[in-house]
Amino acid sequence: MKKTFWSIIISFLPTLLFANEDSISAQNLDANKNIFVDSIYVNEKLRIDNTSTLYLGAQDDDVLFFITGCNPADSVSYQWKGLDKKPLLCRSSVIRYINIEGGDYAFVLGKIKNGVFLQSIILPIKVKYTIPEHPLFVPSLLFSLLFVFGSIVYLWLIYNFRQQMKVQSLRNQIVADLHDEVGSTLSSIAIMSKVLRKNLTTKDPSSLPVLDKILSTSKETILNLRDTVWAINPDNDSFEKLLEKMRSFAYEMLVNEDIKLNYQNNLNKDKVLKISMEQRRNVYLMFKECVHNIVKHSSATNVEIIIKNHDEGFSIHINDNGKGFDKNQNSDGNGMKTLEKRAKDCFIDLDIKSQIDKGTNINMIVPEL
Repeated sequence: MKKTFWSIIISFLPTLLFANEDSISAQNLDANKNIFVDSIYVNEKLRIDNTSTLYLGAQDDDVLFFITGCNPADSVSYQWKGLDKKPLLCRSSVIRYINIEGGDYAFVLGKIKNGVFLQSIILPIKVKYTIPEHPLFVPSLLFSLLFVFGSIVYLWLIYNFRQQMKVQSLRNQIVADLHDEVGSTLSSIAIMSKVLRKNLTTKDPSSLPVLDKILSTSKETILNLRDTVWAINPDNDSFEKLLEKMRSFAYEMLVNEDIKLNYQNNLNKDKVLKISMEQRRNVYLMFKECVHNIVKHSSATNVEIIIKNHDEGFSIHINDNGKGFDKNQNSDGNGMKTLEKRAKDCFIDLDIKSQIDKGTNINMIVPEL
């Protein structure tokens, strides 16, 4: 009876020593076999813990298990659950794992049958995550990137808004200065020229051509100044006001010269077109130049103006039945050159077709910018 008792105590002694020294819980060990983890080395340093779980730091990337009683003939197997896909046969007394990622694992050692450990030692293992391995790293990184991107966009919007406000304020100041100072000065010159012309009608007739030139130049400059003020004025920053300005100008110029006008606005009202201030100014001045040329040079009796949508923005078609002109013939005026320059500056596709005694067709395609 005594002999049986002491033999049982001796058979369990390795397991008790293992549990105290290596912090591994023993479960259902075969009493006739001395299978246990003799020691554990982490980064070549002996690890002895006082808990039932092995804790590894993020830099602990080399773990050695020294096994006692590892005999392949006894079907002793091991598995690091989470790293090994299936149990492995214990052929050596040293088992090594390197480059371990963070997470919760379990090292299992013992007998196996049909892929299941029947009698085993189980050691829970917790490995700290490195920063890139942490489950919250990717969401945190995405959140940080979105935050930075959002901050940049917000700051850019604030900066852009402030710049627009500065531009608006500057435009208002320019409009006020042009209207109050330059406009009034030109008007005064025109009035004084009229008065002076009346006084010199009989006294010095030779001065009349000079005064007429001053008067006409002043009036033309005033009209051009009004157009410039209209284009710069922030209150006119709309496509609808541009169309209305063009329509009213065409009717005023052509109808007063007994020229029949067929004006068609075929734009899609549901589509809002956006053009810049520079585009609006150049489109209007180009349109104005075309209508002026028709009145002054074409001798036309009918004019057709059609405005409609285009894939790139909108198009303007101006057709007249006048005497036309030869594009290849040199002209003393700068009208054609001015039209081409304005079109180039605002990426406007300008096409002018004209034949002698067959009228002129002008097509402008204005893109949205």
